[in-house]
Amino acid sequence: MKTYYLDHAATTPLDNRVLDEMLPLMTSHFGNPSSIHHEGVIVKKKINESRQIVADYFGVSPKSIIFTSGGTEATNLAILGYAKAHTDRKEIMTSTIEHHATMHTLDELEKRGYVIHRIPVNHEGFIDIDVFKNKLSEHTLMVSFIWANNEIGTIQDIESIGHLCHAKGVKLHVDAVQMVPHYAIDLNKMPIDLMTLSAHKFYGPKGIGALIVKDKNLLTPILYGGNQQMGYRSGTENVYGIIGLAKALSLLGSEREERTKQSLMMSDQFMNKLKRLIPEIKLNGPKHHEKRLPGLLSLSFPNCSSTGLAYHLDELGFYVSTGSACLSNDMLMSHVLKAIGVSDKVGTIRISLGSLISFDDLDSIVNGIVRAYQEVKA
Repeated sequence: MKTYYLDHAATTPLDNRVLDEMLPLMTSHFGNPSSIHHEGVIVKKKINESRQIVADYFGVSPKSIIFTSGGTEATNLAILGYAKAHTDRKEIMTSTIEHHATMHTLDELEKRGYVIHRIPVNHEGFIDIDVFKNKLSEHTLMVSFIWANNEIGTIQDIESIGHLCHAKGVKLHVDAVQMVPHYAIDLNKMPIDLMTLSAHKFYGPKGIGALIVKDKNLLTPILYGGNQQMGYRSGTENVYGIIGLAKALSLLGSEREERTKQSLMMSDQFMNKLKRLIPEIKLNGPKHHEKRLPGLLSLSFPNCSSTGLAYHLDELGFYVSTGSACLSNDMLMSHVLKAIGVSDKVGTIRISLGSLISFDDLDSIVNGIVRAYQEVKA
């Protein structure tokens, strides 16, 4: 049975060219980068070269790059590290559709006495800018928003939000994990102070991400040990992960525009085909694709359950998601769908296209979804 991987927003396959770059650091050059002997120096040099690649890609200084175990750790470091370094303010602003890495970190700070303002969103997932402006004040410690939502694909106007923050002297952290694979980001021109990214969203390895910090004085470390990475993230570096992230980012730089163009065209064709056969389906999030992540479609089907539809599609060889993969075992309705007013009486799946899907696959995918829906709907 042929299978169709439709969950690229959860993770992407490792590009063979990235693996080729990583393998020597997993085998031949396995030295500890903190060692002063020849093997250690070779590895340290590779890390420094990778750091420069990442810095150049985003238009920042190499000293701005802190490699982490992934997006979750990077977000934790951004929020907790900033709060720990600036104890004079206790109010933080976020949205109601954040990734769980942000949500749960802020939940923890709330237990410690911080006031968390969760800005509501409209039916397409865009934050209520008037509420945001009214809550933003001299008491605000920081603002943390997801740039492109991982479930419904909504792309926030981060540039405008950042300017509003800076006008009040407030720092902005952005979760750009889903944004980086699809759009060029020049942090030299953007009012962003801290930014999270993760390699496995753009065909790099799992277990490696980065926090970009324009000014290192913004942070206090949350991990302690051997003082690696200028003391901001102790622990022996994930060398081959770092090399893999840098290589994946290099490939992204040369191929991103074509990938994004193809994803947009493919998702439009897919949606048109599916809508003709199931006219009652609803696309969640922005209707205009320029305001939604390319290739990401959150679809609601009346009179069926999300898990029932996803499980049946799985049996047919179509691998989709019901929302964020980070809570795949949670049978409760997604907080993102609740926030935009999706009824709990419909079944919702997320389809995210990528390198494992071609235009030739679209008819088979559409027919598979139609078949699954007909079999599970009430």
